[in-house]
Amino acid sequence: MIPLKESIHDIGGLENLKGWLHKKTKVFNDTARAKESGVSIPKCVLIAGIPGCGKSLTAKAAGALFDVPLLRLDMGRLMGRYVGESEENMRKAIRLAEAISPCILWVDELEKAFAWIGGIARRLTKDMKRLLKH
Repeated sequence: MIPLKESIHDIGGLENLKGWLHKKTKVFNDTARAKESGVSIPKCVLIAGIPGCGKSLTAKAAGALFDVPLLRLDMGRLMGRYVGESEENMRKAIRLAEAISPCILWVDELEKAFAWIGGIARRLTKDMKRLLKH
């Protein structure tokens, strides 16, 4: 869990993203009414960019804005040296996020997941898809 000191006002620029987050905060705070109205509940945002462009700051500010815990999942730390260890690490992370839910799961260093090849990457991708459906 990451302590949240940042706010949406600390982000320079990214006005479209900040506006979208503000709109989704209203939806998130009244999910019953949103569902009745057919409005989709926020589930996932992918923020990609070069180092220093505000990705981490945005995750922290979103946690504060939505007033939910922020969990940081470092994809590089999921890799284990034994067969099945990486998948088990991913399952543990998903179980933790589900137990704490609602929360923001900040998947950091996502590009490392794409560097993995073979069966591990496919199995981890399947687990990630399961997580994003919740």
